[in-house]
Amino acid sequence: MKNNNLKSFSFNADVSSMSDYMNANADLLLSRIIMDTTEASTYRVIPGIKYAELIPTFDSGSIDTLGYRGNGCSTFTGGTETMGEVELKVSPYTFEKSYCEAELNQTILSIRMRPGSYNIELPSLTDAFMTDLAKKANVFISRKFWGATSASDGLSGIIEQLQSASCSAATTNVSYSAITSDAAGLQVVDTYITSLPAE
Repeated sequence: MKNNNLKSFSFNADVSSMSDYMNANADLLLSRIIMDTTEASTYRVIPGIKYAELIPTFDSGSIDTLGYRGNGCSTFTGGTETMGEVELKVSPYTFEKSYCEAELNQTILSIRMRPGSYNIELPSLTDAFMTDLAKKANVFISRKFWGATSASDGLSGIIEQLQSASCSAATTNVSYSAITSDAAGLQVVDTYITSLPAE
């Protein structure tokens, strides 16, 4: 189990030590950016893929034939799993933000340093920078999860995938009279639901 506490570094007014701080906490910061999103429960983290890899897939088939009456296990009434593969490619994204050292010296450093002092420790400041960046990166990742397009992002978000999905089922028309009661309305909804194709 990983330690969720950020490691502290003494910067001593040498802002180049900030890179050591970032490197030492890289795994935790990456985890914050990716796994703290609302959609994280739907992610499957697959490490070690440098460019592309074939990932096995399976399909349980039609919903209506999935279950059958009885308790036998040798009838194969439910059919078999359909196996396949899909190519999973890595789409790199970089999160980068810099700051003006002169502005840092004129504002935060000058305010926080005691008169006559030349040294300061900045881990809390850097952590504040990264917390802000991580929260905004969370929103960035969420937006890509839903709205990414293969044309501009190199990957397809949920919305694009749903819009491009094909349905080969025949069209089912549901006829109904004027809805004059709650029960009649529920019957129309029930008819629509039971007519949904497996796709």
